[in-house]
Amino acid sequence: MHKSIMIAAMALAVAAPAIAQVGPKPPLKSAVTPTSGQAPAAVSRVSQSPLPTLDEGTVERIAGAMLSLSALEVQGGWPTLPPSVGKLAPGARGPDVALLRRRLVITEDLPAALAEGDAYDDALVAAVRRFQVRHGLPETGSVGAKTFAALNVPVGKRLRQLAASLDRLVAMDVHFGQRYVVVNLPAASAEAIEGDEVVRRYVTVVGKPDRPSPTLTTYITAVNLNPTWTVPLSIMQ
Repeated sequence: MHKSIMIAAMALAVAAPAIAQVGPKPPLKSAVTPTSGQAPAAVSRVSQSPLPTLDEGTVERIAGAMLSLSALEVQGGWPTLPPSVGKLAPGARGPDVALLRRRLVITEDLPAALAEGDAYDDALVAAVRRFQVRHGLPETGSVGAKTFAALNVPVGKRLRQLAASLDRLVAMDVHFGQRYVVVNLPAASAEAIEGDEVVRRYVTVVGKPDRPSPTLTTYITAVNLNPTWTVPLSIMQ
């Protein structure tokens, strides 16, 4: 693909980093250019991870993750963090932090050798960030309401989400080149990938339930810079 770039717009069951990356992650690098301007508060924080949402190994990783989670489900799944905790942040100590460490060891976000302890140290901050990257959450390193909710999703539900995403990706039959663009509809973001690394990531505007964004795989053959746009009456009012 020398004169055209592949673009894939998809609706995944969960934010794609949670699908594409399972297990320990490489350190985050500053390969992503932050978005410019103001975005809606709900989607204004864009991941800084250089790991693509979708690449040629995503399907295989999903299948491998499903096998691991199936075995984990048979063993009883992962522990549930008590919702009464509220928020856990660096510097905290106690049994809730110890439970968090054990929970992150199970999904290999935290090395097994660091499972013991009740301190919210730098290693746990890094582990929480890895978990947040994989689930499309703001990479704060602290555990707030959204991260608590993601941590407590049952293994069985995660398996169903992965299965749904796998079916969608197989049906799309995406062919990857040196450069391609992925639009992640649930995350309301677009990634430009070059050489297996995200070089640009931006907040995007996506559809609504009554007029959803289409899912498709096609080629970019032209770019319209600074197109004209008529302000809709609803915005004008």
